[in-house]
Amino acid sequence: QPIDVTLTLRSAQQPDRELKRRRVLPAQSAEKIPLDFRIQLSEPGDYLLVAQARVDTNEQVSSNNQQLSFVTVREGGVRILMLEGQPRYEQRYLKLSLDASVDFDVQYAWLPERQRARWPIDLSGQIDFQGVDIFVIGDLDSAALHTNTQKGILDRVSQGAGLLFLGGYHSFDAGGY
Repeated sequence: QPIDVTLTLRSAQQPDRELKRRRVLPAQSAEKIPLDFRIQLSEPGDYLLVAQARVDTNEQVSSNNQQLSFVTVREGGVRILMLEGQPRYEQRYLKLSLDASVDFDVQYAWLPERQRARWPIDLSGQIDFQGVDIFVIGDLDSAALHTNTQKGILDRVSQGAGLLFLGGYHSFDAGGY
């Protein structure tokens, strides 16, 4: 039996809008069929995406026919601040991947251990923490970051920004976090 799947965009500022529609035909009743919906939202704002499967039969359980996803679109893309101490091999590939996308505005701050005499470094005068969406901390000892910088990161993460630790010799407990 065919299943109609719709992808609907909901926003407080606009009426609901159907973005995509697909019809799938499963070979058996419990078959899982992955669907790939590619969309591009140009207007900044907060959105709710609703994927809804509609079946013509009398299903006993219909609560699993809908999936929700929250999406925030920012003007200028996602702003990422990468803080790194000791550049490592995998750092090169991460940097190449992020730089290849127009959706990411990445700012890098390298605080190598060989410059430990200058630590702690206060980045609060150079970086607008309120403008950062995601903080990525690599192999960086917490001693490298001035308390003003740590507070700026903490305040922004408390407001909803993302925080990702990549790991390394100076991460997590070993790095004083």
